[in-house]
Amino acid sequence: MRRIFTLFVLVVVALVFTTPVEAQFARANVQGEATDPDGLPLPGVAVTLRNDATGATRTVVTSVSGGYMVQGLVPGTYTITFALQGFQTVEQLGLELRVGQSPSVKVTMVLSTLEETVTVTALTPMIEVTSKEVGGSLTAREIEDLPSINRSFILFAALLPGVVARQGTGTLSADVIYVNGQDDNNNQFNIDGAANDDDQNGGNAGGQVRAAFEAMAEFQILTSQFDAEFGRTMGGVINAVTKSGTNEFHGVAFYYAQRSDWNTTPFFTERANISQPKVQFNGEGFTVGGPIIQDRTHFFVSFEHLAPNRPVVNDFSAIGRADASFATASENNVWNWVLKLDHQISDNNKFAARMLWEYQPQANAACGRCTQQNLTDEEDYDWTFVTSLDSVLSDTKFNNFRWSFTREDLDFAMKKVFETCDRSTPQSEFDCVSAFAPRLDYRNIRDGERGNQSRRRNNSIQFDDTLSLYMPDKKGDHDIRTGFHFSMKEVDRSAAGNANGRFRFRGNTLFDFNDTSTYPERFSILLGGSRGAGPTQDLPQTYVLGLFFQDDWQPIPNLTLNLGVRWDWESITEGDYNNIGPRLGFAWDPRGDGKTTVRAGAGRFYSRYLHGEWEDPFHFGPTDISGITRNWKDGNRDQADMILQMQLSGCTDLTCLRNFLRDSMLADIANVGFNTGPTVEGSGIGLRDQSYADTLSVGVEHELMSNLSIAVDVVRTDAKNQIVFASLNDFSNTFGRPQISIFNGEQRDFRTIFININAGVDASTTHTSLLM
Repeated sequence: MRRIFTLFVLVVVALVFTTPVEAQFARANVQGEATDPDGLPLPGVAVTLRNDATGATRTVVTSVSGGYMVQGLVPGTYTITFALQGFQTVEQLGLELRVGQSPSVKVTMVLSTLEETVTVTALTPMIEVTSKEVGGSLTAREIEDLPSINRSFILFAALLPGVVARQGTGTLSADVIYVNGQDDNNNQFNIDGAANDDDQNGGNAGGQVRAAFEAMAEFQILTSQFDAEFGRTMGGVINAVTKSGTNEFHGVAFYYAQRSDWNTTPFFTERANISQPKVQFNGEGFTVGGPIIQDRTHFFVSFEHLAPNRPVVNDFSAIGRADASFATASENNVWNWVLKLDHQISDNNKFAARMLWEYQPQANAACGRCTQQNLTDEEDYDWTFVTSLDSVLSDTKFNNFRWSFTREDLDFAMKKVFETCDRSTPQSEFDCVSAFAPRLDYRNIRDGERGNQSRRRNNSIQFDDTLSLYMPDKKGDHDIRTGFHFSMKEVDRSAAGNANGRFRFRGNTLFDFNDTSTYPERFSILLGGSRGAGPTQDLPQTYVLGLFFQDDWQPIPNLTLNLGVRWDWESITEGDYNNIGPRLGFAWDPRGDGKTTVRAGAGRFYSRYLHGEWEDPFHFGPTDISGITRNWKDGNRDQADMILQMQLSGCTDLTCLRNFLRDSMLADIANVGFNTGPTVEGSGIGLRDQSYADTLSVGVEHELMSNLSIAVDVVRTDAKNQIVFASLNDFSNTFGRPQISIFNGEQRDFRTIFININAGVDASTTHTSLLM
């Protein structure tokens, strides 16, 4: 209790800028009421909003209680007009709407016998007084003006309390964030209302596709208590919106340059007396947008190319292996395009289409203990395509339908694979890698030929529909949103890593045939299975279904009850159908002036089941599918045996010894197609249930002055039913022999048996956010 009191005291001295937040895929709402000078409601007032940039307009009429709501607006700057015969027309300029925002704009109209208009400057409300959600947003100007180390807008999420960001070091598109203590996998990335997620690995490498700063209109992050529109995540929801063309042509161009010649010599390069690698960071790009047809059809194009080459210096002289020291440059390139078209089909229907494409090759990526011949290359193609149809059904009904497609083509291998191997089939690639010289893992050096190779194809097709209903004067006003999510996902994977075998050594001394003290002590290799190839398997196509209902009900003008429920199901989880997540809360404006809100919420949030966790039993089951990694002598350390095998083989080098040991393993026909260290399915112990988190929050926010407010939120999250990678049959290190198990009625010697089960201990975190 004392800690919570202390945190509230800190509010007095903590100042951070904030903006109102409410969930809404990639749109915004405006609500409010019209009254006469005596404060009585004015029904029948025509409320018109006009987008200052595109000319698009929307008109609704106030209800019997004087209330109105305009739903599904594209974020931007608007002019709002209130008109009623017999009253002065009121026009407010410069109303700024942000993604997910639902500000309240109230007006008092004065009687007049003349046709006159009163024009004022609109003040966008600082406080969202109708939502329990916790989070914040940044506009395009803020994103472009803030300094960035790698031009990734994802890292700006760290400006919000409760968010920790980590820059990716291996690639420009691998930035991750941790929200309220949750795992980095448990975040959802959306661009223009469509998923931008990696279905294989989750959020541990950020979003699927990167986009330039200059292409982003705004991005929002919800850290807790988001409404029922959003599901399949226990962490944060990141909503990004790309720019659109306007009625005027606009564009920017940029160029960035850094050179290693401008920097001092790196410490490790100087110590090893190695020539400094020539590296540079080039970046260039442009955006352009404008009208095709005024007030009706607009286009927007963005291009970015970044080439941040980085020095790679590995100095092994301190461990007596100066012969392996080297310096080179890691060559990175990123090309990305954004192509967008917006078309007003009719007064009530708008169509939009956007393609985001990225190509990211990388050369000479190295680990801290790799020699130069262990450098790795990567080729990565990513793209997303989304179309949306906005339909105004009536003054009180709005529908948004979205269709999207996301794809990743990722190839990751050592340079020699790209240069010499026939990569047309997994079999030919496996055969090529298996002929490489073996990998040599010394104590502190990874030498030899790394032999790593993997290929992955992710495809996702997604359909979303959200119907928004405004129901006034039903024991208060109701802002209702209901809809569905349906997607089909598939992951195809192949891998030939370790097909060339791996020797492990006790020390760092280079292998010498004439010195038995330098001999290896362990060996492992990937053996071709029944198909003769490395692990390759097209996982069954999976399906995802989500249904939601959200009612933000105002029984009285200064109190909003946020009532929502969501149901999620994934075919991966088979019989797990009871994933019902209530989302309940309230927002109270105690003085009714829109300057203070007290909010609280409670909800259950289900996470998605990643293909990376699901595929293990398919690829590494007890019986062979396509390839099995085998350890010589069960992986026991035995240098004397390696010396003996060298003598028996008549070999004088490790490649020859590798071939001899592989042939010996393949000769053991009975065990070639059997994995002694499998990952298996569970049965009757929570087979592939979806993880979830129960969250409670309470907070208060107050506007101190124009453009300055202060807020504090306390959030508690209990993560439950977490997936644990458990061992059912531990390897006996004491006696150096496998455990015994029965498989299909036959005794088998297993080393270890692994299983993914939902048996994680509840992880509770309490977080306090201070915003001003």
